[in-house]
Amino acid sequence: MKKPYLLVGLVLFLVGFSLAALSKEGDMEFTSTTVNNHNHMFTLSKADLDTPPAEGISRMTTTNSNHNHLVTLTKQQLENIKNAKEETVKTSEVGMHSHEFKLKSWK
Repeated sequence: MKKPYLLVGLVLFLVGFSLAALSKEGDMEFTSTTVNNHNHMFTLSKADLDTPPAEGISRMTTTNSNHNHLVTLTKQQLENIKNAKEETVKTSEVGMHSHEFKLKSWK
């Protein structure tokens, strides 16, 4: 009778292991300020901070309320974030509003 439980446990372990492998190690996810009853998420990768490009980065936030926003960071801002200095960044304006992110490395 214990064999079905063992099989179920093994399947759950393998599913959990597979899902964990989908997330990138070292990524940091941030939540924006709430405006018009919604917010957005923004992800910085370990590579963004370890070797920030000279031109900086521009990347979209997650979609919420049927839209997203552009976040732009300079090389200096990325270096500051890596060195645990907080950077407050305003997103692009969409639908007559924008959001802010407070970005700081915790790793």
